[in-house]
Amino acid sequence: MIEKWHVSMSDDFLRSNPCITAYKSLSLNLRQELADATVPQLGAEAARETIKDWGRKASDVTHLVFCTTVSRCIPGADSEVVKLLGLPLSTKRFMLYQAGCHGGGIALRLAKDLAENNDGARVLVDIIPGTEDAVVSKLCEHGIMYTLHRDVAPHISSNIERLVKAALEQAGVVAEMRQRSADQGLRTTGQRLEWGLLFGFGPGLTVETIVLRALPCQALPNV
Repeated sequence: MIEKWHVSMSDDFLRSNPCITAYKSLSLNLRQELADATVPQLGAEAARETIKDWGRKASDVTHLVFCTTVSRCIPGADSEVVKLLGLPLSTKRFMLYQAGCHGGGIALRLAKDLAENNDGARVLVDIIPGTEDAVVSKLCEHGIMYTLHRDVAPHISSNIERLVKAALEQAGVVAEMRQRSADQGLRTTGQRLEWGLLFGFGPGLTVETIVLRALPCQALPNV
């Protein structure tokens, strides 16, 4: 379930632009102007916190991956973030548009591939067959129209076990996680262990599946 939405709109803005809340109203230009102005700001704010956590200078960044489902301008939000953060103009940028809800997984996968040059990557993209109409997003004159089929949850629940097994078997950690959990008397498989899974579900239905490994702080690569 979704617990909270964040929207870059004030009450005054909504009252001054009633077309924003009217179904199928011709409000695409207004929506795009708002997205183009605010999406780079949100991205830059998140990036500043990340760079601060990283402990190095923004000028040390060599690659930028930016993912959004609402902004469509070219040059895009990636170019604006380079300016807002003061990154080198030589920064290699990758802009992901219209990825949907699994966009976060795509961005992480791409970042990992860039950092490791595909060496030992443990990443799967699975498309569930027969679900092409389950999640659909189309751009038309009145904005972006989303369609969510009522069977999205059953499609995911009936495939998730197969996807988990496939991901962990490819990484070679299924039996290891279970055995270690049993030996330590843990309540659940993988509790307090170094391995984990990230799933993102988006149009397709696409299941972005990433095997995660927690590294010691001193071993984190400077990428």
